[in-house]
Amino acid sequence: MKKKKITANQIKFIINMISLTIFAVAYLYIFDNYTGKTDDIYQEVELIKAQMKEREQRLSEEDEVLSEIPEVKEEGQKVIDSFPVYIAKEDNFMFIEKMEEALDVQISSVNVTDNVIFYETSVPARSEVLISENLLPTLEESDVGSTDDNKEENEQVMTGIQNTISMSFVTTYQGFKELVEYIREYPERTIIENASVSYDSTTGNLTGSLMLKRFALAGSGKEYKAPVIDGINIGTDNIFGTDD
Repeated sequence: MKKKKITANQIKFIINMISLTIFAVAYLYIFDNYTGKTDDIYQEVELIKAQMKEREQRLSEEDEVLSEIPEVKEEGQKVIDSFPVYIAKEDNFMFIEKMEEALDVQISSVNVTDNVIFYETSVPARSEVLISENLLPTLEESDVGSTDDNKEENEQVMTGIQNTISMSFVTTYQGFKELVEYIREYPERTIIENASVSYDSTTGNLTGSLMLKRFALAGSGKEYKAPVIDGINIGTDNIFGTDD
């Protein structure tokens, strides 16, 4: 029986899904190693890319590859679904507020960085504007993770972005354990990159600092919704104070 030949579009689709897998590997490497060693991450990514290019050369006439395309598509969608499309500073401040309300922890100071790109996939973006108000940082602001070999010039692609939250806190030993568990189980991808804790013998509490990284995948087609901040009334119905 004559084997079906894989079309160029099918090969491109598979390579795009592989790109999403590489993006997930880059995230998981950070998750498993809180040291933030970016060079090591992308050495591993480049190795995976080389292995995938070698495999691509052997895909010209393999029927089983065609049968695997639905599964590859499903796995790629799982990666997309597991990341928000964007994280604004307001989202991070609300994240801190909700965490403080949910746990026995007092946050004394917070610093939030701007978003930076940490990886560009080869998967075309699902909307012309990557995120609300086109707030995605340019690639020049972060020089890692480009996949220029697989994308056309000026083509918008799904792009991994990250930001950092640094905070100082006071809590109990039990509160600290719950804090770590809260971050680990948070539905939006968040990791502890660095932690420093000391015991206060006077109060019996723990004081310390945390550095968190939060991740998003811009261009995934999801709609970004700004956080609703309760308890803030903006403006007035009648600025002159006269009767209607």
